[in-house]
Amino acid sequence: MLIIWRGLGWLVPILVAAVFIGSQLVLDSLFGEGTYRGDGWPVWLTIAIASICIGVFGWMVNRHQGEGPRPPQHALFFVPVQYWAVLLPLLFGGFQYMDARNQEENALYVTEPQVGDRYLMDFRNAFEDVDPDYPYGAMKVVAVNSTGVKVVLSEYMFELRAGIREALNENKEEGRFNEEASFHFAFEEIEALVASEEIFDVQRF
Repeated sequence: MLIIWRGLGWLVPILVAAVFIGSQLVLDSLFGEGTYRGDGWPVWLTIAIASICIGVFGWMVNRHQGEGPRPPQHALFFVPVQYWAVLLPLLFGGFQYMDARNQEENALYVTEPQVGDRYLMDFRNAFEDVDPDYPYGAMKVVAVNSTGVKVVLSEYMFELRAGIREALNENKEEGRFNEEASFHFAFEEIEALVASEEIFDVQRF
């Protein structure tokens, strides 16, 4: 993604990153390792601190002393720096909402599987002889019975999670499945793979 800024607008993401890193270090040192990732409040506290810092920084660099109007000199994506103090929590809240909706859909897809569902996953712990440098692929459900699902595996493996997502979403050659070999997974096994985040997304087209 191309980042567009004017003046000191480029400092906004750096300031946010610095607040997030500092908050994680402080909270984990005060309340124990994993506190920052354990609950939702540390992240929202960090967002609040970052918003205050951005608001103060934006007001300082864009305040106008003198007569006559003057356009803001410091902006990110054409938005004056100080307004990111409001946009940051709104964007974060939107991402949180979308993530919660995605988790709800995944839970439904796992408990009520259908032929054609695709499980995007890290294959390293589920199968042998997986290249650790290219661990990400997908399983496609080809049959559902009373005990579990029958799946086939994607023909290509990827270094990053985004690779398999792109291949499936854009119907690329790399998104094909090997229909000649199939595996059976019990419902409990699929649920365990989701709980351990080895299955990190479920798609239903």
